[in-house]
Amino acid sequence: MNITTFEISFVSEEQDLDSIIVSIEILRRRLADLVERKGNLDPEVLAASQELDDALNEYYKRIEH
Repeated sequence: MNITTFEISFVSEEQDLDSIIVSIEILRRRLADLVERKGNLDPEVLAASQELDDALNEYYKRIEH
C-alpha cells in the first residue's frame, strides 16, 4: 500500500484520543515513506513533518487537560 495516497487532514477538535492516535500513526508512516523516497529536505517531506508535529501537539494538549 502506498501511504502517500492517503489525505490526512489536521486533527479536528471533534476527534477523540483514539482517532488522534490512529491519525498520528498514519502520518508517521507517511512521513517515513516520504523520507525514504525523497530524502529529508524535500518540501513534501517538510510539510508532512509539520503535519505530524501539529497532530502530536494536539494530542499532548488534550492529554494534559
